[in-house]
Amino acid sequence: MRTRTRLLILGMVLVGVIGYGIFVSSGYGGARDVVAFEAEMRQSLPLGSSREQVDERFRAVGVGRRYVPAERTIYAITPTVRRNLFTFENVQILAHFDDMDHLTALEFQPALSGRQ
Repeated sequence: MRTRTRLLILGMVLVGVIGYGIFVSSGYGGARDVVAFEAEMRQSLPLGSSREQVDERFRAVGVGRRYVPAERTIYAITPTVRRNLFTFENVQILAHFDDMDHLTALEFQPALSGRQ
Protein backbone atom coordinates (compact mmCIF):
# COMPACT_ATOMS: atom_id res chain seq x y z
CA MET A 1 0.00 0.00 0.00
CA ARG A 2 2.77 2.46 0.85
CA THR A 3 4.59 1.77 -2.40
CA ARG A 4 1.38 2.25 -4.34
CA THR A 5 0.69 5.60 -2.63
CA ARG A 6 4.24 6.78 -3.28
CA LEU A 7 3.99 5.85 -6.94
CA LEU A 8 0.68 7.66 -7.23
CA ILE A 9 2.11 10.82 -5.64
CA LEU A 10 5.23 10.61 -7.80
CA GLY A 11 3.06 10.21 -10.91
CA MET A 12 0.94 13.23 -10.00
CA VAL A 13 4.04 15.36 -9.38
CA LEU A 14 5.55 14.23 -12.68
CA VAL A 15 2.35 15.10 -14.58
CA GLY A 16 2.26 18.49 -12.85
CA VAL A 17 5.87 19.28 -13.74
CA ILE A 18 5.40 18.26 -17.37
CA GLY A 19 2.14 20.22 -17.59
CA TYR A 20 3.77 23.30 -16.11
CA GLY A 21 6.63 23.05 -18.61
CA ILE A 22 4.19 22.84 -21.52
CA PHE A 23 2.15 25.74 -20.11
CA VAL A 24 5.19 28.02 -19.77
CA SER A 25 6.78 27.09 -23.10
CA SER A 26 3.53 27.68 -24.97
CA GLY A 27 3.43 31.32 -23.85
CA TYR A 28 -0.09 30.73 -22.50
CA GLY A 29 -2.23 31.64 -25.43
CA GLY A 30 0.52 33.32 -27.40
CA ALA A 31 0.83 36.34 -25.09
CA ARG A 32 4.21 38.02 -25.36
CA ASP A 33 6.44 38.99 -22.46
CA VAL A 34 6.00 42.71 -21.69
CA VAL A 35 9.73 43.40 -21.26
CA ALA A 36 10.60 41.63 -24.52
CA PHE A 37 7.77 43.44 -26.33
CA GLU A 38 8.99 46.85 -25.14
CA ALA A 39 12.59 46.06 -26.12
CA GLU A 40 11.44 44.85 -29.55
CA MET A 41 9.46 48.05 -30.12
CA ARG A 42 12.31 50.32 -29.00
CA GLN A 43 14.75 48.49 -31.27
CA SER A 44 12.47 48.56 -34.31
CA LEU A 45 11.45 52.21 -33.77
CA PRO A 46 14.56 54.29 -33.07
CA LEU A 47 14.16 57.96 -32.25
CA GLY A 48 13.85 59.94 -35.47
CA SER A 49 11.58 57.35 -37.14
CA SER A 50 8.83 58.92 -39.23
CA ARG A 51 5.22 58.89 -38.06
CA GLU A 52 4.38 56.63 -41.02
CA GLN A 53 7.05 54.11 -39.93
CA VAL A 54 5.70 54.09 -36.38
CA ASP A 55 2.12 53.69 -37.58
CA GLU A 56 3.13 50.84 -39.92
CA ARG A 57 5.06 49.05 -37.16
CA PHE A 58 2.13 49.35 -34.75
CA ARG A 59 -0.22 48.00 -37.42
CA ALA A 60 2.14 45.09 -38.17
CA VAL A 61 2.17 43.91 -34.54
CA GLY A 62 -1.57 44.38 -34.03
CA VAL A 63 -1.46 47.47 -31.85
CA GLY A 64 -4.63 49.58 -31.85
CA ARG A 65 -3.72 53.22 -32.29
CA ARG A 66 -4.97 56.78 -32.73
CA TYR A 67 -3.03 59.88 -33.77
CA VAL A 68 -3.92 63.15 -32.03
CA PRO A 69 -2.56 65.97 -34.26
CA ALA A 70 -2.91 68.70 -31.62
CA GLU A 71 -0.59 66.75 -29.30
CA ARG A 72 1.60 65.25 -32.04
CA THR A 73 1.16 61.91 -30.30
CA ILE A 74 0.03 58.43 -31.28
CA TYR A 75 -1.86 56.75 -28.45
CA ALA A 76 -1.67 52.98 -28.80
CA ILE A 77 -2.76 49.94 -26.79
CA THR A 78 -1.07 46.58 -27.15
CA PRO A 79 -2.65 43.20 -27.38
CA THR A 80 -2.31 41.24 -24.13
CA VAL A 81 1.27 40.79 -22.95
CA ARG A 82 2.55 38.65 -20.10
CA ARG A 83 3.96 40.35 -16.97
CA ASN A 84 4.63 37.03 -15.18
CA LEU A 85 3.14 33.55 -15.09
CA PHE A 86 -0.32 34.62 -13.89
CA THR A 87 -0.48 38.35 -14.61
CA PHE A 88 -1.31 39.72 -18.03
CA GLU A 89 -1.85 43.28 -19.10
CA ASN A 90 -2.31 45.63 -21.96
CA VAL A 91 0.36 48.27 -22.34
CA GLN A 92 -0.38 51.81 -23.45
CA ILE A 93 2.26 53.25 -25.77
CA LEU A 94 2.62 56.97 -26.32
CA ALA A 95 4.68 57.89 -29.37
CA HIS A 96 5.57 61.59 -29.38
CA PHE A 97 6.61 63.47 -32.53
CA ASP A 98 8.25 66.78 -33.34
CA ASP A 99 6.90 69.33 -35.82
CA MET A 100 8.58 67.38 -38.67
CA ASP A 101 6.70 64.20 -37.67
CA HIS A 102 9.82 62.42 -36.40
CA LEU A 103 9.67 60.25 -33.28
CA THR A 104 11.06 62.02 -30.20
CA ALA A 105 9.97 59.63 -27.42
CA LEU A 106 8.26 56.30 -26.74
CA GLU A 107 6.51 55.81 -23.39
CA PHE A 108 5.20 52.48 -22.11
CA GLN A 109 2.62 52.38 -19.31
CA PRO A 110 0.48 49.55 -17.90
CA ALA A 111 -3.11 49.99 -19.06
CA LEU A 112 -5.05 47.02 -17.65
CA SER A 113 -3.84 44.28 -15.33
CA GLY A 114 -5.29 41.09 -13.94
CA ARG A 115 -5.59 37.37 -14.23
CA GLN A 116 -6.83 35.71 -17.36
